Amino acid sequence: IKKMEDHVIVCGFGRNGKEAALTLAEENQKFIIIEQKEQVANSIAEHYPDFVYIIGDATNEEVLLQAGVKKAKAIITTLPIDADNIYIILTAREFNPAIKIISRASEEHADGRL
Repeated sequence: IKKMEDHVIVCGFGRNGKEAALTLAEENQKFIIIEQKEQVANSIAEHYPDFVYIIGDATNEEVLLQAGVKKAKAIITTLPIDADNIYIILTAREFNPAIKIISRASEEHADGRL
């Protein structure tokens, strides 16, 4: 993980995060998944053994740093709570001003903010 650069960080491996990861894998893009739920992470290991992942909270700065946010080319936030996605975006932008951001918005009024 420490050697990864120019990769994509996928925050959350729910329905949207899984689709993002599968698409990235099909396109032979380097990526790392951050998943908080240990049960979901175990499922990643079982069903997608080639996927790189971290068990942790993507809203935690240390976890984003562990995922290589400073050297990543993009971050995809797919968490169900818009405030969490916004926090991740702000933190990622602070560490890497050039990072491309793709984010899920659950609430209609959040569309313009994410």
